[in-house]
Formats: sequence, C-alpha cells, structure tokens
Amino acid sequence: IAGGAGSSGVTVTAAGQITADGRILVDDATDATSTTDGSLQTDGGLSVAKDAVVGNDLKLKSDDAAIHFGANDDIVLTHEADRGLILTQATETTAEPVFTIKNTGNLASGGGVEFVLDNGAGEGDGDILGWLSWKGDDDANNQTQFAKLEVLAGDVSNGSEDGSFRFSSMFEGTLTNL
Repeated sequence: IAGGAGSSGVTVTAAGQITADGRILVDDATDATSTTDGSLQTDGGLSVAKDAVVGNDLKLKSDDAAIHFGANDDIVLTHEADRGLILTQATETTAEPVFTIKNTGNLASGGGVEFVLDNGAGEGDGDILGWLSWKGDDDANNQTQFAKLEVLAGDVSNGSEDGSFRFSSMFEGTLTNL
C-alpha cells in the first residue's frame, strides 16, 4: 500500500512496517484496552523520539511498573504493589538530593508547599498522622532506621485540636524518643 497527496503518504512494506509522513490518526473516542478497536496497540515496545502528550490518564497497568528518568535511567519511580511509590537514585555520584520540592511562585501570595502524609477520616486522640523516616545500611548491610519524625494528633476535638511532633533517633541500636 502506498499513497497520499504529492510525494508524501503512507507506506506499508511486506515485512509489516508502516512509514508515514505527518501523523497517524486513530479517530475514535473509545478508551484503550489491549483489545479495543479504535485504540493504538503494540505487542512489543514503543519508542517515542520526542515529547509524548497524553490527553487524560496515563496508566501503568502492572504491579512493579516503573518510570525511568534521565539518559542513564539515574532516577526511577517504581510502583510497589500494595505499598506505594518508591523513588530511587541509581547512582551515588553526587551529594544532591533525590527528591526536591520547589515552589518558584510568589510565596507572599500563599503559594507554599503542603505535604500531606495522612488525610484519612476518623483520626482519634493520640493517632499518628504521618511520619518521615531516615534509613540507611549499617556496616553489615542491614537496613536501619536512624531517625524518625512523627506528627501526632493529641486531641481531635473540634475547636480544641492539639498536635505534636515526636523525634526519635538511633542510640546504641535502639530507636529512642528524644
């Protein structure tokens, strides 16, 4: 099959390769699945040489799916089934942080950063609302929690809410509240 206006168009080779000048349009409003007509499907890989534009949701449909960043895949965001997202720096060549939250807007007009750790309903007095922990390997390559910051709801009564921080750090092999 060859054709199109002028010297450009679409060519399908005997090996099944499609070459097109311009764009290939699959014109249908059907949501894509692995068997949906009107969607673009590849049973192999997909290589996109320039930016990809996604109009709605981008779905990674397998557990342990990952998004790799950088020419050398030096940063990886991985979905771990039933646990959440893990951001990993593959190289240790710099002392730069793996993850930075940056706001370049005018903070005077209220453009700060909100870090929500737990927004579940039904918290009770003394509940832990969220935490940050710092882990690293000890000299026997055991992952060790060296420090932890917890946010607690002391009193959740409407109008008299209280909150507090609890700091803990490793001391002689035991995580100890400070």
